[in-house]
Amino acid sequence: MEGKFVLLGSLDATAQVNNLRTFDSLLAVTDSKPGVELFNATDPAKLVSVGSGKPPLCWWWTDLERTDGNLASGVWVPLNAYGLWRVGSKP
Repeated sequence: MEGKFVLLGSLDATAQVNNLRTFDSLLAVTDSKPGVELFNATDPAKLVSVGSGKPPLCWWWTDLERTDGNLASGVWVPLNAYGLWRVGSKP
């Protein structure tokens, strides 16, 4: 299989990006602070920030693999025995 990457756009990151995950038209990005930044990815060439947050537990590392969400509600991040953390979205 052959393919070609095409640069559609770019954003400046304030910290090292660790993980990317999409939830339909919502792109969630984790960084080394640790924090989560949410982007409206309806148009991948024009990502628009729609929310961000830092975990309520200062030592918690965000796990996007077990996270769920959408553009309307943001994402719900599991904190294991400590419950869920919601990072809101402003569509």
